[in-house]
Amino acid sequence: MTYIDTHAHLNFKEYKNEIPEVIKKASDKNVQTIINIGSNYSTSQEAIDIAISNRRQVTSKNPNRKSQIANRIELYAVVGCHPIHLISDITETATFDGKEYKFTTKKEEFDSDKYQKLIHSTSSGQVNSSDKIVGVGETGLDYFRLNECHSERAKRVEESQRSLDKLEMTNEKEIQKQVFKEHIKLAKENNLPLVLHCRGTKDDPYTAYNEMLEILKSEILNLKSEISGVAHCFVGNLRQARKFIKLGFYIGVNGIVTFKNA
Repeated sequence: MTYIDTHAHLNFKEYKNEIPEVIKKASDKNVQTIINIGSNYSTSQEAIDIAISNRRQVTSKNPNRKSQIANRIELYAVVGCHPIHLISDITETATFDGKEYKFTTKKEEFDSDKYQKLIHSTSSGQVNSSDKIVGVGETGLDYFRLNECHSERAKRVEESQRSLDKLEMTNEKEIQKQVFKEHIKLAKENNLPLVLHCRGTKDDPYTAYNEMLEILKSEILNLKSEISGVAHCFVGNLRQARKFIKLGFYIGVNGIVTFKNA
């Protein structure tokens, strides 16, 4: 039996020097395809570069050890901007060999035209990137960190400021919704499936899914076209899952189902 890893992030900085090793380990476990998912413009570009580089190694007349590893697996890319990158800079930490490193990703102003050009760009080796792009995303709604950030701020401010926080959070949610609609149009224009990300708050995990479903139904109606894809890392309820399936989407179930509160 062989497998396809439909949602990987070898395009992230943490894997910069480990891609051949990761690919080999995946190949040893009978993985035949890896799809790297973009979370912003730079990681989308990196996902494409990795896919194209791997193809060059596969077709090389004089393959080296690295290409022999890559030769076993096909790599593809999905391009898009994760909703958490639309609101503020994100700083994450990772530990390598006992040393902690920080990675900061700057807030992105989503530009649909830039992503459209990225989908149809041509590398210096005259390889069309669209041959290796199999989806748009990950895109959607994420209120988890948004709520967390504003809740922490509300603890430190007066009541009058809390009202301002709520207004600001509403505006930030609207930004996510608008950019999500632009991703849907991008998928439609390029005949590509969507990779959806959705996460509500700790206290309300389901409203974000309802809002996402409403946007999808509305945009499908406006575009007069069916749109397919996958609801990645699904943590909604059964009723919502059935609605996604009815719209033509798959449901992504991953390791999060092993959590005690799942």
